[in-house]
Amino acid sequence: MNIAHCEIETVFDVQKDVVNLLIVENPEKFTEYCFDLKMQFEGGEGNFALSRDGKTLSFQKTGIFFDNLFNLDFTDKKVSSLLVKKLEANFAGGDFLLQFNELTAKISEFMQNLTDTTDLPVSFTEPDLTTLLKMVGVAVSADSNSLAEQIICYLEIFIELKNVQIATFVNLKSFLNDEQLAYLYKFCAQKDVSLLLLESSKLRPLLSGEKAVVITDDLCELVENY
Repeated sequence: MNIAHCEIETVFDVQKDVVNLLIVENPEKFTEYCFDLKMQFEGGEGNFALSRDGKTLSFQKTGIFFDNLFNLDFTDKKVSSLLVKKLEANFAGGDFLLQFNELTAKISEFMQNLTDTTDLPVSFTEPDLTTLLKMVGVAVSADSNSLAEQIICYLEIFIELKNVQIATFVNLKSFLNDEQLAYLYKFCAQKDVSLLLLESSKLRPLLSGEKAVVITDDLCELVENY
């Protein structure tokens, strides 16, 4: 995949074994680029272009944007909705129908016995799969200690449920040390997920596999490891 921007001469070659950094030292431009990408990952318009073999791709359908690493909500409605859809698809492709029919029959029997305890006219509906999954509160459980582990756990949710192929982070290097970054990079490479890091400054020397486009404060463009 490639990522291009009308104001940036260098085209980012997005692949699993390369970590692309866009380091923007000019605060106004950094804010503008972050806002653009965030809007595009949410389905809006912006000035970045994602493509593969000359075909334009949707940021929203292809990847995920991280701009607040301290707000990784594993119980978010979007995550829950994706999980329910995934389980419904697995149900349709598995041998679960007989078990489900036996379960709903037991529920109907229980409800009939319960409603027979009153003289009031009471009706009820047998739960379908979606209702049952929501009723039992199905959710992804996160058991991680470090921020790096939380990020990986959250990423894995979207890799599994949404087939994420690219992840973009804002100022990731401000929160993870080099060892944690290498751990995250290795995980993403194993999962065929490409990375684009938006950084407001160059904090440390580049790691192995990192390539950087630097937009200086006076808007000059420099490249490293290209």
